[in-house]
Amino acid sequence: MQGWLNQILYNHILICITLAFAIYIDKFLQVIPMRKLLILFIIAASILPATGAGKSFAIPVPLRGYIQGVELSRLRVVVDGKEVGLLPSTQVFYLNGQKASIVDLAQGQFIEAKGNLQDGNFTAGLLEIVPPGQIKQMTCYVQKNENGVWSLSTGLRVSFDQGVNLEGSAPPRESSVIRITGYIKRNLFTPYRVQRVFEDGKTYLLNGKLTSKGENHLILEGRYFVFLKDGAAFLDEEGMPVPASSIETGKKVRISCECRDGVLHSSRVELFDTVEITLALGSDTAFVNRLPCALSQKVTKSEKLIMIPSLDIFRECGIRAIYNKSKNTLTTDCHGIFTTCSLQTGTVSRDGFEMKNEAVPQLQNGDIILPLPVFLAMMCRTDPFPYPTNENTFSILYY
Repeated sequence: MQGWLNQILYNHILICITLAFAIYIDKFLQVIPMRKLLILFIIAASILPATGAGKSFAIPVPLRGYIQGVELSRLRVVVDGKEVGLLPSTQVFYLNGQKASIVDLAQGQFIEAKGNLQDGNFTAGLLEIVPPGQIKQMTCYVQKNENGVWSLSTGLRVSFDQGVNLEGSAPPRESSVIRITGYIKRNLFTPYRVQRVFEDGKTYLLNGKLTSKGENHLILEGRYFVFLKDGAAFLDEEGMPVPASSIETGKKVRISCECRDGVLHSSRVELFDTVEITLALGSDTAFVNRLPCALSQKVTKSEKLIMIPSLDIFRECGIRAIYNKSKNTLTTDCHGIFTTCSLQTGTVSRDGFEMKNEAVPQLQNGDIILPLPVFLAMMCRTDPFPYPTNENTFSILYY
């Protein structure tokens, strides 16, 4: 908008100069009206720039993303695959307002650029460098859209300008679950990327604590909004039908969902406070509360210890598992209790206590194979467990 206004102001100045020059001509040159008009036209055509069809105005737009390349000799950077032109007058600041310069720009930095898009080329007049620690990612659902301002379940209110990378190019619908990445700038959340968490036409199993309940919807973990289909089934931990009133907030549930138009719909809700995991030696399928859970590989036995592919089981049990490649550790989050295992030594640590295991976990085909004692410890199981010796099938209870 500013570039367009500048163009209009520039044209008006030129018109005033033209008129003044015309008055001078009219005073000192006695010409007939038609010839006078022709002279005015020639003067205007020679002074005023062509601003008609075929030339686009400079449009001020924001651009956000990670720097992938810096070429100061050519006065340009590459941001998320897009070339951004720089000017000698381009101003550079850190997000806290500290002054910087274009020589401070480096690959891997996150920046917000403000500039003009003209004829498909972006030229930045202002760049702000965002510290890595301020980039946040959260999963939530959209509560309401009011005149282009979206209210999120996290309590944030955001708007999606041209600087936001929207997956699918369209703003998210109300009640849809999104993963949003952004940063706090001057006490406001500025979104950078919005992704859909669920894919249309696919079914999902969601495990977690029920945080809210309405006549036709449930909210899980404060992040997942799920509509209830007419005639939805409600089951207890044994798989027996129960009234909907027995599914109370605060209880752990498993919800079978289908995604339609970005919104989740469910026809089955089960109480999930106690989780029974059934495993069998030589099988690549576990059963979590009676439902099959495909494993990346088979359950095996190494000497006297059973080795369990763990990541899929943890996910289906609602346990968050994080593998740190640089530290070569696996950490689980069970009801807010964090347990970490070193894949190098097999040492399990929790709340300052450590337990050393003879068998060491293994990283195979993108999964982590845990010896049974370590697997139990990662689920916060501390009481004695009768290890199976003769039976191929055994069960583990997780609370």
